[in-house]
Amino acid sequence: MVPMLCLLALPIEQPVSWTGSPAWQSEGANAPHVRTVFHKVDIFLTKDTVTYRAKTLYKNTGDKGVSGLIMLPVIGNGGDESSTKTDVKASWGGIAVPASVVTFNLGRGGGWTRSVNYKLTLGPGEWKPFESVLIRPMNKSGEGWAERS
Repeated sequence: MVPMLCLLALPIEQPVSWTGSPAWQSEGANAPHVRTVFHKVDIFLTKDTVTYRAKTLYKNTGDKGVSGLIMLPVIGNGGDESSTKTDVKASWGGIAVPASVVTFNLGRGGGWTRSVNYKLTLGPGEWKPFESVLIRPMNKSGEGWAERS
């Protein structure tokens, strides 16, 4: 008998991305402390999309105004950071805010993370909600990527 070697062609994972929890980083060592009071994430699934909606409430616990960055990680798996769209829409106190983006390659299994940063301010003792939305296509699986997972 001759042993037979059988190889299966398994599909490569399709690139996907999702958001993590935002983090506040104050400017300056003597800046008032900003506290995360509340964080909630809702995930909505449809046949074609996954929507991540997050709301985080921040409070300036000091008696002086403070400037800082909210850093929102967008994490990817499979492919590279350019193969997965990461359009994050965000608002600060109900007003849309622009973002700057920095990308890091995690270097393990094609994973990557992108920090979407928002430069914001909080007045003395002020509370404000930071809301973000990321809409991604629903991942496909199966032969020819024809099936939705």
